[in-house]
Amino acid sequence: MSENNTMTRRKLLGGMALVGAASASAGAGTYAYISDSGEAKFSFQAGSIVLKISPETVGFTSDAGTSGNQDDGDEMTKEIQLSNRGTLDADVLELSSLGLSGPQDLREGAMVTTFEFDAPKGSKFDLPTGQSLAQLQSSIENSPIALDNGEMEPVLEPMGDAGTLTIGITYDYEVVTTNGGMLEVDFGFTASQ
Repeated sequence: MSENNTMTRRKLLGGMALVGAASASAGAGTYAYISDSGEAKFSFQAGSIVLKISPETVGFTSDAGTSGNQDDGDEMTKEIQLSNRGTLDADVLELSSLGLSGPQDLREGAMVTTFEFDAPKGSKFDLPTGQSLAQLQSSIENSPIALDNGEMEPVLEPMGDAGTLTIGITYDYEVVTTNGGMLEVDFGFTASQ
């Protein structure tokens, strides 16, 4: 008797189909075992935050005849009103830029002695003092200053009361050599949800 070890094409294709079906079943089972699904929901609010700043620029004057090795001057304070005239809450409010124009010695000799934000709801937040306006400008360029230390939400409500940023400086007349001059400070703020 002779053994016929030849495989017909039909048997070969049938065997391959059987192996393929078994592999597909195993793969589907494995996929079902290690897979997961979930859903994310987002909500978007239509509206705006319109930050009103008044005034945008404040000036500090150095008195004539006070330069040199004389006593430091009196504190000069300025207030900036911040309000939201948009339709959405401003949950984050930051001092994001500070522009200085005037003589360099006035920039370096203007020492920040008062720096605080009075929020509309009555909370007062102290901001960093004890540095020159030039140093404050440099630190803001590296990292904006949150006016509420991240403690209030919202900081400014739409069409609500204004908050007040108060900044006070004294001139260090050991640094200031300009005989009477004006230092102008431009404030830039960022408000978001």
